[in-house]
Amino acid sequence: MPIERNPNKDGRAEALIAGTGIEVWLIIDLLQHADYDRSRVPEDYDLTAGQFAAAVAYYLDPANKPYVDARILLHYDQTQNIEWDS
Repeated sequence: MPIERNPNKDGRAEALIAGTGIEVWLIIDLLQHADYDRSRVPEDYDLTAGQFAAAVAYYLDPANKPYVDARILLHYDQTQNIEWDS
């Protein structure tokens, strides 16, 4: 199977590209920030065409897309240095 459950994290948003340890959400995030340049992301992460296609297909599945999108947003929320008013 090209996409597998993450043994360390639960949920569709944490799925891995089989045999790589790379989370699907990370590839989709990079793809979005590379202006959807489909040649750049697989090259940078040593993914085969099949692995890359599987990650994109997983993301585009309506059962998974909202979870992956939410995971990407969570990542950016966690990396922001926000100062809260006391």
